[in-house]
Amino acid sequence: SYMIKEISELQNELEKKAISKVFPANFSNEQANDIYNSHAQEVLESWWKLADQLVFRYADGFINQVTSEDSPAFKNGKKLTFTSKPTGYPETWLRKVGYSEGPPPLDKSSWDSCLSAETKETKSGLDINSYQPSSVQYPKVKDTLKLNSMRK
Repeated sequence: SYMIKEISELQNELEKKAISKVFPANFSNEQANDIYNSHAQEVLESWWKLADQLVFRYADGFINQVTSEDSPAFKNGKKLTFTSKPTGYPETWLRKVGYSEGPPPLDKSSWDSCLSAETKETKSGLDINSYQPSSVQYPKVKDTLKLNSMRK
């Protein structure tokens, strides 16, 4: 997983800060409570901030990044650049799930289990008796692997 690296980095950083605040332990109980409470607040804020960053960075199977560089031509003197790179899927997973064959067709019993009797009767334009799977052509595993390698 891409995220675990960032999670581990933050965890290690926060643990080191906690240890540095506890040792040396020559402070009063009141001082200790203040130190622990401020650290707990910092930890809580750091994890929420990381959660937001991870949701943005890894949304929809992509690695999204915003970078900035100094430039007097842009607002606040910073030029922001957004990049997005698809993560792709491992070849073994694509083969195991039968990606190149596409999704299996739905049979009438699948429709029956999804739709209530009332829906079947009143839904205009839906004829479950004549449903045919679409003729969408799915890319072959080797084509997908080629795309994934080109994206990296």
